[in-house]
Amino acid sequence: MIISKLFLSFIVFSLVGWLWESIYCTVTNAKWQNRGFLYGPICPIYGVGAIGMLMAFGFIPGISTETASLHDAPIWQVFLICAVGSAVLEYTTSYLMEKIFDARWWDYTDMPLNINGRICLPATLLFGFAGTALIKIVLPKMVIAAASLDNVSPLVWEGFSLVFMAIFASDFVLTIANMTQLVAKLDKLEEEFNTIMDERYKVVGDKQLVLKQKIVDVTSDLNTRQRYVLRNIKRKGSHAKEEVTTRVKDYLGSLKAGVVKNTQTESDKHEA
Repeated sequence: MIISKLFLSFIVFSLVGWLWESIYCTVTNAKWQNRGFLYGPICPIYGVGAIGMLMAFGFIPGISTETASLHDAPIWQVFLICAVGSAVLEYTTSYLMEKIFDARWWDYTDMPLNINGRICLPATLLFGFAGTALIKIVLPKMVIAAASLDNVSPLVWEGFSLVFMAIFASDFVLTIANMTQLVAKLDKLEEEFNTIMDERYKVVGDKQLVLKQKIVDVTSDLNTRQRYVLRNIKRKGSHAKEEVTTRVKDYLGSLKAGVVKNTQTESDKHEA
């Protein structure tokens, strides 16, 4: 039953994290932002961080012993642990996702005191304060409220956890498949970009028209989710990879603004 409660807690905190990031980014960007890697309204990194704090601060009977509990520790100590823990988690997650997908879902390059654009001091301090509030204010009250659910049958907890686990697993598999397809399409476009740029016997205008047609072809084959993800990530790697991704994103932006010209018409004019 402990595992079931842990997983349900993971889902709840992931949902809260998604709500926080989506609302914050929507307000700051003045347009709707779905701040999540998955299709569903959850950010797993928040769930992982919260579960890690639950274990570290002794809020999980059977996993964290009362003698090892830190939830009565001084505020400065709680803050330090939360801040450092969030920085490690955020840096590790960013690194792994970039290695797998050659892309970043967040980039702190323009923020002060950042490390490789993966973490920065302002965000780390913010997570430290949020973690401290969670440990000192929210979780103690949640533990008291959860005590009223002690009489709930273990089968109920396990049933709910299995349902959410099935939904989460399906979402995760679908997202990975979708991202893999998107990366494959962008990598293929990068290869064609390099080939076109290496054809020295063609004039620059011809190269640009051929490349633009390739971008149109690739973009037309993207589904709605892939287009949204592409607009909100920053691909890293070779110069060609970044250049191709930027051009595709610019084309998507022009499509949304309704200012795209017909590529075939431009090609005909050029040949004329």
